[in-house]
Amino acid sequence: MLSENPSSTPTETPTPVEVPQRNEDNTVRLENVNHLASLAYKIALAIGTIVVFSYLFSIHFFPSALAPGEVILFVFIALAFSVIYGVLWMYGTVSALWVLQLAIWLWQKSRFRRKKLSAFRPWRYIQEIASLPTSRWWPRLRWIPKRIRRFRKAATRNSMSPLDNIPAPLRGALPVLLSITVFVVMLRLVLVKGVMVFTLLWIGLFLAGLFTLLILITVRSGRPADAVARSAVRPIVWWQYAFFFFLPLAFVLFYAGPTRLSQLAFEAMGIRIPNVSIEVAEAELGAVERASELIGRPILDCRRTETGRLLLHGADVLWTGIGATSLVRFSLRGPDRSTIFGTEQVVRRETSLRFDSASLRVMSSSPAMDMCFDLTHELGLASRGDELNARMLERLHDAVLTVRGAGVPRSMLVLVLGGGQNAAAPDDKDGHQLVQQAQLRARRVANAIRQLLPDDNIKIVSEGRLHAETQAVRRLAGPCTADVRMPSSDWQRCEMPIFNVALHVKYAAARVDELR
Repeated sequence: MLSENPSSTPTETPTPVEVPQRNEDNTVRLENVNHLASLAYKIALAIGTIVVFSYLFSIHFFPSALAPGEVILFVFIALAFSVIYGVLWMYGTVSALWVLQLAIWLWQKSRFRRKKLSAFRPWRYIQEIASLPTSRWWPRLRWIPKRIRRFRKAATRNSMSPLDNIPAPLRGALPVLLSITVFVVMLRLVLVKGVMVFTLLWIGLFLAGLFTLLILITVRSGRPADAVARSAVRPIVWWQYAFFFFLPLAFVLFYAGPTRLSQLAFEAMGIRIPNVSIEVAEAELGAVERASELIGRPILDCRRTETGRLLLHGADVLWTGIGATSLVRFSLRGPDRSTIFGTEQVVRRETSLRFDSASLRVMSSSPAMDMCFDLTHELGLASRGDELNARMLERLHDAVLTVRGAGVPRSMLVLVLGGGQNAAAPDDKDGHQLVQQAQLRARRVANAIRQLLPDDNIKIVSEGRLHAETQAVRRLAGPCTADVRMPSSDWQRCEMPIFNVALHVKYAAARVDELR
């Protein structure tokens, strides 16, 4: 007979009863994962749908003539928002971990170390803790303020606090170091950008992450250590998972607002495109001119294409790509307002236009596209003098805000073209006096722009000349037809020449501003 080796242990083969039990356990785990994935999909779809419709309500628009395939895009938009929210939520949770760890460490260090609770004789130590002196006349504790002694006594009494039940992956020096790194990076972004919208978004994400960690600790502390008792606990239902996902979102929406958070998803998918140039059909010229008058700044480029399309600058495309109608907003922005959370952008006036999506072309470039604005306004100089009138100064100020909003200008050309019905005086057959007046106006406009743009790196050049085609000059000085009912002031304005003030801008580098 062969002798068996006593050191070798025989391998245990599973019994026929254990194999089906193991398969059933795997099936149950797989079903739980499927249920969790289905629940996460439904929650993400619900959150995204709410945000999509809140964004449409905020811009007062709903896309028309939707195709069946475009309706499905709403589902992907909702999922895209949920993914962005999940990533930002994760960053906020990681950045708030070190704060919770620091609070727990301070809580433990503030205890009376000699009076730490024991699992073997708890009642004895509880009685000793209850008898700890809190009077300010106690000789050994006279130097400690009364409130601090009470706090240390409470910390000692609650030494087995639920705050100690941090999940194992979140303990140790490495998670804390990672949390501090993420916090410093996000804080640096806040300080570098200095925009109030981004600051409030970061505060909301940080508080949402801190609240998430507190929920995890509370759930972990409520689980019993015994396996039998843990199996008797009722499973978490769907509304508890929804509470876990939706309540941190409430912190983000409270600080950042639903509009800004939804804009991140729409900008990532190209549905919303802020601060770009667009091309529209020439039939929209009347609506474009009225919009420019309403907001008080030039938006129409002075150049024309061969096909007769209009080039518009400083447009915020709020909705395009889905449906037959696109929504574009033009606004007049004032100087930024400084707050404790950063600079806040001020919108003085705004107007919205709807264009056909098939004829709308969006152009975005870096550096920014060169602009050319027509600033024609009556005489330009008040009463033939050397000072710009108030209306011209206001138009220049609004034009400079538009120029700075698109990027950092490299050079600017102020071109003044003189012309009109009676452009040249009787004693000025060659038009030399008219050219001198145009050059004078160009220099005055250039000096006014230099005061509005105190930057030595921007080259500002002025030029004045006669218009090649006098009839092409737009007449904004009023009627020039002889009429006995015309007042004397209109007669004087009619006799004066009209000047076109065109502002040509070339850019060096575009300004990247994603959180506005």
